[in-house]
Amino acid sequence: VGKATLFGKSYMTKYAPIKDGKGQVIGILFVGIDIMDSLEYMKQTIKKVVLGRTGYAYVLDAKPGPEAGTLVIHPAQEGKNIRESVDSDGKFFIKEILEKRNGIIVYPWVNKEAGETSARDKIVAYNEYKDWGWIIASGSYTDEIFSLATRARNIMIGATFVLTILLLTILSFYLSRIVITPLRALVADS
Repeated sequence: VGKATLFGKSYMTKYAPIKDGKGQVIGILFVGIDIMDSLEYMKQTIKKVVLGRTGYAYVLDAKPGPEAGTLVIHPAQEGKNIRESVDSDGKFFIKEILEKRNGIIVYPWVNKEAGETSARDKIVAYNEYKDWGWIIASGSYTDEIFSLATRARNIMIGATFVLTILLLTILSFYLSRIVITPLRALVADS
């Protein structure tokens, strides 16, 4: 049971042996449903995922063999085998993803295609989808992911400052009205 590629098309399949009276396999029963349209829709949906400014989701072929590390779904490099890719420190990060199957990895990366010249830390979360022999991953640069948190922090600091000034102004007004004005009147009367 599972996904199979037959005659260049993807099918969801189930195979079952046909046995004779002695229990010997004499044939096979096959049922397959063409899932090409559904698979294409899924690919387009995954390709639209954006994380941060430049992050994206992708799918690696994770079945053991020469195809392991091939990009099954990717915004720009679908079909390319990236198993031998190395980060800026020379570490084989795709091999590590294929070996561990599930997890999070952070590695320095220079996106030369985008004209970058210095490495930035990239974070990728990945999980294995065993039924299809895939590893589904999504990643972005850490500075892009954490920029939202930094922006939220800065907004909170600014809002706290404005609120503090506002509260001090209100407190000063009421303090003057309730305490200082009556004291001045009391001193003036005596």
